[in-house]
Amino acid sequence: MNKNQIQITKKRATLIDVAKLSGVSTGTISRILNNHPSVSEEARRKVEEAIKKLNYVPLSAARSLAKGVSNTIMLSIIEENPILPSTWRYELPVVQGIYDYLKKTSYNLQIGIGFVEEAKKSKFFENLIKDKYIDGLLILGSWP
Repeated sequence: MNKNQIQITKKRATLIDVAKLSGVSTGTISRILNNHPSVSEEARRKVEEAIKKLNYVPLSAARSLAKGVSNTIMLSIIEENPILPSTWRYELPVVQGIYDYLKKTSYNLQIGIGFVEEAKKSKFFENLIKDKYIDGLLILGSWP
């Protein structure tokens, strides 16, 4: 292993690190990661070896930005302030059911808790969806 490889393996490997080690462009690596058929077997082999050596894992955030999807559903639990323990008795089975359903799919569950006053005033939910941080939004609450 040469000096550059030692430096690369001490930090989280990036797509550029894989490109340097494999000798192919980042575009070729992207096509390989997305199973595009127009890549030679030799390039595919080099990239797969570099990925293995570097323990490279693509960042899901970067993929989300590139593809325009996050594979994340947000469950926003809206409560009165202060949160009363008695409400959890009703909400936890709902949360468990949503989680159980989503774990059978390719979606992740993100849970957020907010207060009624904030939810009524804020454009937080609108911005989350507009900015593609989440693909769907479920709102759970008992307010009118």
